[in-house]
Amino acid sequence: MEGLSKKCKEAQNENTPTKSPQKDRPANRTGCKASLRIRFANGIWKVSVFNDVHNHPLVTSPSKKRSLRSHKSLDDDDKEIIKDMTAQNIEAAKIHECLAVKHGGKKFLRFKRKDISNEIAYQKQKIFGVDVDSTLVYFQKKQEDDPEFFYAVDVDESGRLKNLFWVDGRARRAFQEFGDVVTFDTTYQTNRYKMPLAPFIGVNHHRMNIFFGIAMLRSEDTSGFVWLFENWVEAMYSKKSKAIITDQDPAMRIAIKEVFPNAVHRCCQWHVMRKAREHLGALYGTKEGFEQELKRVINRSMTISEFKEGWAAMLWKHGLRKNRHLKHHNSMYQLVLHMEKIVEGRWQTESDLDIASMNAVPRLSTLFKIEKDASEFYTCKVMSVFKDILKKTQLGFVKEIEKPSLYEVTIKYNPMVAKMVPETYMVNINILEELVSCSCRGYEFEGLLCSHAIKVMHHVGIDRLPNRYIMKRWCKDANASVKRSTLERSMEVGATQEQEALRFATLKPRMVKILKMATKSCDAFRYLKEMLDIAEEQLGAMMGEQENLSSDIDTATRTDSHVVDPPVSKCKGKRKQPKRFKPPSEPKRFKPRKCSICGNTKGGHNSRTCPLKKVAGKKKNNQKDDDIDSIDEEDLEEEDFEDALEEKESM
Repeated sequence: MEGLSKKCKEAQNENTPTKSPQKDRPANRTGCKASLRIRFANGIWKVSVFNDVHNHPLVTSPSKKRSLRSHKSLDDDDKEIIKDMTAQNIEAAKIHECLAVKHGGKKFLRFKRKDISNEIAYQKQKIFGVDVDSTLVYFQKKQEDDPEFFYAVDVDESGRLKNLFWVDGRARRAFQEFGDVVTFDTTYQTNRYKMPLAPFIGVNHHRMNIFFGIAMLRSEDTSGFVWLFENWVEAMYSKKSKAIITDQDPAMRIAIKEVFPNAVHRCCQWHVMRKAREHLGALYGTKEGFEQELKRVINRSMTISEFKEGWAAMLWKHGLRKNRHLKHHNSMYQLVLHMEKIVEGRWQTESDLDIASMNAVPRLSTLFKIEKDASEFYTCKVMSVFKDILKKTQLGFVKEIEKPSLYEVTIKYNPMVAKMVPETYMVNINILEELVSCSCRGYEFEGLLCSHAIKVMHHVGIDRLPNRYIMKRWCKDANASVKRSTLERSMEVGATQEQEALRFATLKPRMVKILKMATKSCDAFRYLKEMLDIAEEQLGAMMGEQENLSSDIDTATRTDSHVVDPPVSKCKGKRKQPKRFKPPSEPKRFKPRKCSICGNTKGGHNSRTCPLKKVAGKKKNNQKDDDIDSIDEEDLEEEDFEDALEEKESM
């Protein structure tokens, strides 16, 4: 309490100019003269000054001394715990509770919750201005541990980050088995720069979503998407997906057509239905049965012509032929760390499911041999889906159209579907070659034989699952190649682009380590230079003096250049959220209207029907009407604003 605070000194000085009002905080210094001074003289410590007179109350309880500034502190262990728990998105209040348990109770803590919040803010502030550089350093360390780790950086003319992409080695290997269909979405926005987070997502043999790479884009234009897609293809060893599912972004559509000319591009149904909800939400409540019929036409149409006919019938029925509409703001470094934890969690979940599928024996639900065959190949999750397909074979009837090649399956009753509409499917089959095809395109869509095809197979006497209809991506050993080590795969004989990249990735971290060792002394440098000259000569003779051996192989070169943090992005970012739809059955909130002429709220009239209006003059009435109209419009705007607040709270 020695001395006076700056605020107290200014208060005592009448000539101090007045400043803008500040938060009123109590003074923490009182000018106390109590002191103890010790000096060292002639080998002896001596007390030179001692004054035990205080001008303020003393803290006499030992349990309260933790609140004193001299006793408040966060030790290194606590700071490390705060750092780790913050990385897991745990808020300060919960961290405070956990540390209280560690120290035996809150009364033993030498800090408050505010001190934890300050420490979190300080840790975040340390990477301000070097956010991108911190991220790149992290990527370089990841590359040392995982030689196949890939990242790409795009900067603008001023050195600011434009786009960023990264993917780990396991995802690159998994893509070779499960990369036939991917989804790409840019609707996530979880960083302080408002750069959309865009993950590439696929499905593994457990029907679980897995990441095939993550990107951050500053601008969602065609050039940005082309840069990203080209780097993604490079990371995936030039292998391209057969089908890509995205939102309805026109710039993205152009980029996909340029980079993936042979891929099937489709719009994500979730985005389509969200837009339908946004524009057609009012019809869901006012047009009885419209929502169910809309979903039935979209999901249950088997052919293009059937969809067009059903769509036209729906518009005619409901009179809609003229309707025209038919996650935390973190730094980039913290976001990358968080996404890495999510990706690692997905890989761990996949590993657990692999073990479960290898050791578990599925319980058979039928006596069909085809189910016994499937249980030997499929993972537990896929087997569960296949069981549901087998149960549906009990529905419907089979009718011969052209024996023994064409059959008709008719389903008129399904206890799982409300208001069942009869469905008919045509199944073509070749008994000798064990070929089967259904008009529902179930196998083409999901990679599993549909119930209609299996029902006809049983009808003609095929009781086993043909090998041609067992997709490897759904089998227990689908990711066997993914699990092999990088060294094991790089030692294989061959000269494909993937094998060259694997060998380069295997040797690169060792070479970097050797180069660092060689720079420590002149003798080490001379020795390595001589060894490199010999190795270069022998390798040149071995490879026939081929040049540019490493061209197109170094997929992620280490960089020591400074990359400036990006500005706040003005890209499309989060999409507009649809307003909350109020069905007719929801009671409307009553808001009493006040007559602007007489001020009455219970008279059962408004300004237009007010009795006093008849007494007033015509000019005054006209002017009053103008004022009333504006007031009514303001009332309506206020009501809409309150509805929007209700909507925001409910979302």
